[in-house]
Parts: sequence; structure tokens; C-alpha cells
Amino acid sequence: MTVDIVRFAVLGRLRAWRGDRELELGPRQQRTLLALLLLRQGEPVTAGQLVSEVWGEDAPPRAVGTLRTYVSRLRKLLEPERDAGAAPEVLVSVCDGYAVRVPQDALDVAEFESFVAAAERERMAGRPAESRDLLGSALALWGEEPLQGLTGPGIEAQRARLADRRLAALESRLALDVELGGHAAVLGELVALAERHPLREPLHALLVRALGLCGRRDEAQAAFARIRRALAEELGLDPGHELSALARDIAADGGGRTVSLASSRSAEQADGEPDRLRCPAQLPGDIADFTGRAGAVREVCELLAAPPETGATVVAVSGLGGVGKSALALHAAHRMRTGFPHGQLYADLRHPCGHPVDPAMALGSFLRAFGVADTDIPAGTAERISFFRARMAGRRMLVVLDNAADSDQIRSLLPGTAASTVLVTSGAKLAGLPGTRFVHLDVMAPDEALSLLGRVIGPERAAAEAEDCTRLVAACGFLPLAVRIMATRLATRPSWTVASLVKRMAEREGRLAELKVADLAVEGVFRREYGRLPEPLRRAFRLLPPADEPDAAFRAVDVAASLGRPPHGAEELCESLVDISLLESPAPGWYRFHCLLAEFARTRTGNDTGVHAAAGPEQRSSAPGQRMSSPEQRSSASGQRSSAPGPFTVAPVRRVSRGRRPKAVAYVRPAAWDRAGYEACPTAPRTACTCCTACTSCTACTSCTSCAS
Repeated sequence: MTVDIVRFAVLGRLRAWRGDRELELGPRQQRTLLALLLLRQGEPVTAGQLVSEVWGEDAPPRAVGTLRTYVSRLRKLLEPERDAGAAPEVLVSVCDGYAVRVPQDALDVAEFESFVAAAERERMAGRPAESRDLLGSALALWGEEPLQGLTGPGIEAQRARLADRRLAALESRLALDVELGGHAAVLGELVALAERHPLREPLHALLVRALGLCGRRDEAQAAFARIRRALAEELGLDPGHELSALARDIAADGGGRTVSLASSRSAEQADGEPDRLRCPAQLPGDIADFTGRAGAVREVCELLAAPPETGATVVAVSGLGGVGKSALALHAAHRMRTGFPHGQLYADLRHPCGHPVDPAMALGSFLRAFGVADTDIPAGTAERISFFRARMAGRRMLVVLDNAADSDQIRSLLPGTAASTVLVTSGAKLAGLPGTRFVHLDVMAPDEALSLLGRVIGPERAAAEAEDCTRLVAACGFLPLAVRIMATRLATRPSWTVASLVKRMAEREGRLAELKVADLAVEGVFRREYGRLPEPLRRAFRLLPPADEPDAAFRAVDVAASLGRPPHGAEELCESLVDISLLESPAPGWYRFHCLLAEFARTRTGNDTGVHAAAGPEQRSSAPGQRMSSPEQRSSASGQRSSAPGPFTVAPVRRVSRGRRPKAVAYVRPAAWDRAGYEACPTAPRTACTCCTACTSCTACTSCTSCAS
């Protein structure tokens, strides 16, 4: 049985057809979801990102559930004859998100990009007439406004991106019209476009050229004067090379005929100016309620604006998960985008599953943004790197690489010349890239966290419970993700008081259980980063001292015995955790956890079976491999497993507070273990138990029979 392929249109009102029959796509938000997935052209989108793009800050309490309902309805609509239990083939699930997979010729925006790419190939081959016809076919696919009738933060960002792509294609077609002698026919269209886009220099250059070719010298000079004045007043810039040279030619010969468009293109390429047919604009939308971070924003913007050196400038923003690295990077990128006139590229280097994205996939996305057809993208990574760097040559572009795993992942995504700048976010400090400028992002200042809370729940509500708001952001450790989660819970539950949430945070077994809304969860972020650790670092993470007091710090030398390492080995482990932002180092040799991360560390078990969030206090204290917060708990739990619990000693720990004088506190750790039993272990110190006084070797030496760790 032949199944009709569903065809989609987004370059106007969202529409879909099966054969000749148009489909009814449901309510507006369901159509918004479908449009957002179609515009990703097969790339998966997480449920959390879809909630943000469909509803923004107005997401309902059960937004993820509503999203799944829409997905179920759309699947029935798009594949009505799919057998029960059969996997969907159009709207598919990918990890914790979704993707729409349709042939290229079944989506008008994909057809548009295909026509534009083919036009580019024809132009490069010296066939301008064929290129113009292909661009005409591409533009004929458009309605009046893309995504007409749909709303939402994601839709607004996509609508702006699509409008920019249409304008770039129209610009290219008009340039070819002028080159082929049609300057008089397109003059009216150029005048109207230049009025609507007073700062778009390529359009004004075409207008000046067309006026000159029509013999209207005075009007051409007046048009040049207008764009020069607008650029100076609005952007503080002078006209570019092409426009300035064109104005000089018109002033010199009175007609502007001595410099043809073709010769101008050749001169432009000879001077190293990029081809203006492609100006990628891949940046996601800015954060609507971005709050605070004035110093960090200023620092990043200054680094992005710094003069280029011998290689591409790399600015790396690092920090704890949930601290707002991506939000800061996107906010700064939008502020600086006018300084990169040839476009912006963006890639999220973390798959929705949490695994790193293959750089070859990101390179493919970049090449498609430049108009390279899928059939022309090389299969090998090395060839893609060369192709990408050739396309970047001579351009001043901003490349944003979000959620990078390590230096190796981004090395192949760096441009080959100094003209462009790369902005990277990562939990790791990317020390493997020479010449990188580092910005480490800490948690918010208390007043910034209060401002963010107030922006989400409303200033009147925040002012009415000012004292409780202060306690709430402090309980969140001033971590932006935690503050946003609590603020969203309050905003979507108007009958709740701030004090009620403060009380819940204090009464529950752990704050992490409260710090979740929809698919946002602080614990989920921490679990993802913990899951990427090699086993030695996981073990160190579990055994390091819990920060029961704010800003409590410990010395590596004092936890060496607990880690089963000599002092220098313990410091190496701690430094490795600092390098990936899972530990802080307020002073040489001293370390501390963020308070929420310390709570997460206490929930980890020796065999990593998961977080015991639902367990009661008695169950939690006796979990295998679990550390106790007091000597009495440790002695009691150990006594249940061994008749001879070991003694405890007090190691010095100090409070290293931000802006306050250090204050000494104490951390209880176990005394040295039984040396003979430890040395008898055939694989010590890798798997021998170091948390009790009686290490008894087993056949594989994978656990201690005394304490079950």
C-alpha cells in the first residue's frame, strides 16, 4: 500500500497536506510545536527547550505533559495508518526530546535552501542568469510572513531568522538583476527595500549602483550620503570598501558605468572581502529576562571586541552547571553581533542525551548555513574542516560553541584565520587551547539573585515578602538555575507564599527534591556532569568532605587518607575536580563544594545506583558507601556492620567566605585504616576500602566486607 507523504509549508501560514487534502493541524500551541520541530529539519529538540520556546515564562504547571499530549495528537494526524505499537517515523522521540523527519522536498523551507544553494553553485560557475532564475524559484515559495498566526519566544526568533534569510536571497537576486542589465527594472524595488532597511549596507550599495547605471548621478550621491550618515549615527561606522569605492567611481565619471558589478565582485574577492550572498544568523534568541551579570557581560564583550591577533580569538566561559554560562554567552553575543557583519554561527555541542556531539555533525551544520548542499558536504571530518575554514577565510564572524565537553571537541571547529572570534561555554576550563581568554562565572550576587526572583514572580510580591525572598535565594545557593526554578514554581502557583517554599526547603530531606519544575532540575544537571567523570574522580567526589556549613573549605592533605592517596595524589584529584567546575579552590591547597553540589555528593552511593532522594533519614544513613554528617551517625551506622568501629579524628577545615574573614570550623573524618589489612589487598589502593579500620580482602577485592563500601 502506498502511503502519501505529508508535505509542510512554514514560509507563510503553517500548512500541511496529504496528497491533495489539507490537514487540520489543531490549536495554536500544537501548531507552534510542529513548526518549531519542522524548522530544526530533523535535529532533535529537548522537551525543556520546547516548553521554553512554546510558552516562555508563561509555561503552565504541567507544560511537559501538555507537550506530550500535543505530540500524541500530531502523531495520529501525521501517521493515521501506523499500527498500534509501531514506532513513529515522522515525529520521533530522541532521548528526552523530539524531532520531525521528512524528505527535503516535503518541506518548503528545505526546498528554499536547496534552491539558494543551487543558485550559489551556478553563480560560482559563471552562470548568473541560471542563478537568478533559481533564486526567483526560491523566493516564489514565500508567503507574506513566515509562521503567520503563531506566537511564542521560539517562533519570534525563528521568524526573525527566516526573514533575514529571505532578505539575503532577495538581495542576491537583485544583485544579479543589476549585473545582467536589469537595473532600471528593479530600481523601484531597491528604493523600497532601502527605506525599510536603512542600515543594510549591501542593499544601499545596489541602490547606489542602479542609480548610477541609470545616469541619475545626483540621486546616487544622495543615497550614498544617507547610508553614510545612518551608519555613523547609529553604529559609529564608516561605509565598507565596496560602497565607498562605488561612490568614488560615480563622483569621478558621472555615470558609474566604469565599474561593472562583475569587476567589483572580482576586486572585492581579490581584496579578501567575503561573498555577501551568505550571512548566516544561527544565534538562538536572547534571554528575555536576563538579569544582573553586568561585570561578566562587560568582560566578555570587551574580549569579543578585542583586536584580532595571529589566530582566531577564543573566549571561554566556564562554571558550575546551572550557573548561567549559556545565558551569559548568548546575551553577550547578541550585544556584539553588529561587530561581526558577516554573520554568526551557533552549535550546541551537547546532545539531548548528554553525550558530546561529534564535531563532524557541527561542521555539517555550519556548511549548510553557508549554503552548501548536503550532497556537497564531504564525508570525512578532515575534509569538512578544510571546507569550513575555506568558507570562513576573509570573513569576520562570531562562532558560538555552547556546552563544549573539552578542548579536543572544539579544536576542529576553530576558524583558520584571525578575523573571526569563537565564544565557548563549558563546565571544563579549556586550558588545552593556547591563547584562550578565560572567564569563570560564579554564582549570582545576592542582590542579582533577588532581582531575578522579583522579575519572575513580580516586584510587588517580592517586596511584600522581602525577608523570605532573601532566605529563599540563599537556600538556593544563589545558583541562577535554582533561583529560576523556585521563581517559576511561585509564579505558576500564585496562592503559595515565599515563606511556604522556604519552609519546604528547610523541612525536606534535601533541597534538591524541591529544586525541580517541569523538566528543569538542579539534580539532573549535577547528575549529568557526575556521570561523565572517570571512576577515580567519581570516588573522590563521593568521599570528599560534605559542606555542612556555608563556604566550609578543607585541605587536600587532610583528606588524603580518606581518598587512599598520598597528599600530592589527593591534591591532584581535587585539582581535577576544580578543572571541571565540580569543586572550588578559594586558596592554594584549599577546596570547597557549592552547597547544593555538596548535598548532591552526599546522595551518591559507592556503586552509583542513583540518588536516594526518596529514602528516609535512617535508610540514607545506612546506604552503602554513604558518608555521615556526624561522628555519632558514622559510629552508629558502622556498628550495624562491624563490632569494632574505628576511631575518628578531627581535621582542620576553615570557612573561606566571599568578602568575609576566614573562620575556622571542623570536619570529622575517619582515622587511618588498618595498614596490614590494607596492604594485604592485591589491588590497593584502587579498590581497597579506606573508610573503616578492618579491610578484609575478597577474591576480586571489589568491596569491603566490614563496611560494605
